[in-house]
Amino acid sequence: MLERTFEISFDSKFTSLVATVVEQVMSHVSPKIATLEKENAFLKSKVLDLEQRADAAEQYSRRNNFRISGITEAPGENTDNAIIGIAKALGVELSPNDIGRSHRVGKPKTFASVNKDDTPPRPRDILVQFVSYRG
Repeated sequence: MLERTFEISFDSKFTSLVATVVEQVMSHVSPKIATLEKENAFLKSKVLDLEQRADAAEQYSRRNNFRISGITEAPGENTDNAIIGIAKALGVELSPNDIGRSHRVGKPKTFASVNKDDTPPRPRDILVQFVSYRG
């Protein structure tokens, strides 16, 4: 019987000691957790703001760009000449000095390749960056 009383007494003291240690640890950790949660919320809002600003800057940098689809692709072509030809057909005056850069978008396709339905591959789009957005 004495062993049982000692066991209960030991369990009670051990449980009390553990509760005291946990309480002391939590009293030190809780303020740190609150500080970290506050900092995390601030950093999340900062990241969101920076993502929005980066997106706006990217959109602004693309304002002089124009994507053209459906223009037949040829080996060794000069896309600047193709753009000038399209502009001329539309009655728009355009010179090589108005084009900052132009190129096809994506990986080149082999001209021997065909789609599943035996049609030739769709030509890659042409991306044109004009020198100015003013007309």
